[in-house]
Amino acid sequence: MLEKQSRLRSILSPLRCFPAEILSEIFEHTVGPGGYSVMNTLDGPWSLSHVSRHWRATAVTGSGVLWSNMYIGIQNCGFRKKDHLSPLRTCLTRSHRRNISVHLDYSVILPKFEDKDEEMVQLLVDNCERCYSLEISDYRLEILIVLHKIRGRIPNLTNVVLRRPEQAIATPIRIFEFPPKLCAVEIHGGFGVVLGPGNPSLISYEDYRRSPPRDSLHEHFTILQSCHNLQTFTKLHAYHDSLGPQVQNPPVILPQLRQFQGSHEDLIQCMTTPNLESFHLDVFRLQSFSNNRNILLNVRDLFIRSGCRCLSKLTLSNCATSHILNILPLVPALAVFQFEFTIWKDRDIDESIFRSLFQQMTNVDEVGMLKVAPKLRELSFMVVPRHNGMSCFDGTLLNMVASRGKTLEKVEVKGYVQSGVWSPEHVSVFETLLKGGMDISLNNFRPWDFSGASVNS
Repeated sequence: MLEKQSRLRSILSPLRCFPAEILSEIFEHTVGPGGYSVMNTLDGPWSLSHVSRHWRATAVTGSGVLWSNMYIGIQNCGFRKKDHLSPLRTCLTRSHRRNISVHLDYSVILPKFEDKDEEMVQLLVDNCERCYSLEISDYRLEILIVLHKIRGRIPNLTNVVLRRPEQAIATPIRIFEFPPKLCAVEIHGGFGVVLGPGNPSLISYEDYRRSPPRDSLHEHFTILQSCHNLQTFTKLHAYHDSLGPQVQNPPVILPQLRQFQGSHEDLIQCMTTPNLESFHLDVFRLQSFSNNRNILLNVRDLFIRSGCRCLSKLTLSNCATSHILNILPLVPALAVFQFEFTIWKDRDIDESIFRSLFQQMTNVDEVGMLKVAPKLRELSFMVVPRHNGMSCFDGTLLNMVASRGKTLEKVEVKGYVQSGVWSPEHVSVFETLLKGGMDISLNNFRPWDFSGASVNS
């Protein structure tokens, strides 16, 4: 024991000599992005204050940054202690009125929402003016009822993250309508949120809910129309009320928008995005394939309407029709081109489309310049389900890749490639490209396995 204490003293001695200002800076780096556990008094800033008097004084009387990033896990055993509010009060005091980041985690299933749960949330409500970042995991209705008191009282809030298992909820919450500094919102399941003119600083809205929530598209049009600094917009799925009145949405010009991910036709049809850099057409895999045959036509019209001369990344998920042949010439700055499939229907039609696409990407003009996507650097094609083989990855693909040997840096395929599609001549061309530095992989095998055997994902 004495030997161990001596060894620890020798390690810590140099740190003990540091002035409080430097030591405080070092302490701040001990708290990760996820924050420290308010309830675990044996870890994080709590443990630093147990080392020595000098460390304790530095941790307790420092700038307050050390204590400002809080994780409150309701499932933590410390939360079930009798005096459950004391640790949170201590952390709020030691943060010295600095703005705070709070992650409220209620991700464990408990039989009921207890009084101590409400007391904890209420204490946070009492300090809500200081909150600049709020994350709620697996939030309950009881928590939201208490949190509704912060509506209009969170002037410093800049970031919101909501996490909950997928569940369709009828009414979006209105807690975050008015924070003027709110710049980023992420939603991962559960409720939607109402945003709009009261959020002039919003630059990122990301709604990753996959099950069809019952909040209407009206809330999302309001975001597009009123948040003029919006740079990132993600809306993976929206409930479409075919029985309700059809509203004609006015055009929305979004000069600041750089990234879009979604698939709802009404959203795509109303937007004009002249400075778009990344577009991900993310068709929900359970949506009817036949209902999405014209969605690429809407994307084509968007690109024509917007110009999209800056678009450098295009991702198409679960959607490929002949309209893609009309889209590629519209995006001359395209550098990354990705296909992703979790469904694979009408396989013969799809494969003929890709052969036509590869041929189009091979064509050159009268001076030998590639006609479409001359700046393409990466091409990927990922198919998750098993099927009888993707025969379009044959000599047509080879010719396209070879024609872009000077600019194409990476080719990636994940799926089921039929055996025997590569002749010795094909293999020779690919090997030459590999020697030239091109990254070519099949199901993460580098270099590509040209043995002739079927390769299955």
